[in-house]
Amino acid sequence: RLSRESGDLYALDTWLMNLGIAALIAGRTDEAKALFAEALPIARMIDDRVSQFHLLDASACLAVGSGQAPLAAQLPGAGATVGAGAGARLMPFLAPLVEQAESSAIAALGRSRFDAAFLAGSRLDRDAAVRLALGESGGAVVVAPERVGAGLLSKREEEVARLVADGLSNKEIGARLFISEHT
Repeated sequence: RLSRESGDLYALDTWLMNLGIAALIAGRTDEAKALFAEALPIARMIDDRVSQFHLLDASACLAVGSGQAPLAAQLPGAGATVGAGAGARLMPFLAPLVEQAESSAIAALGRSRFDAAFLAGSRLDRDAAVRLALGESGGAVVVAPERVGAGLLSKREEEVARLVADGLSNKEIGARLFISEHT
């Protein structure tokens, strides 16, 4: 209340994030979701990259809990990139929840699909990552490979990774790219 009244957006962002993480830890996911949905736009507006990092990872926990495994794989990838850029480390009390969310996403997607989705998330710019976490339309914009480390994947591998991150099966990817399912 005081942060709102005084217009202190940094404190408001921090309190909303901390209250949301406390709700997440307590299993009150609807409350956590609402708090994160309020905190993320503030963190974006004031360019609080550390908060964005924590909120992206915490949002992955909510995604896996609501059966959105591809999103639960993309968000930690995006969070890792944002966190590295800000020099931030995951809060110790949040780390086990994020690890559990990643394990659940791996179990749901399989390792290769998880890795492809994580990679796709890691290539999102910060604004696209926040939009993804908030479920905003406009689609996520993937950063061009030249800006993240050229040569990691071929153009075709990137196409496949994007489709995997979108949740398509091998058969669906093969049909879309006109290649065999085995390939």
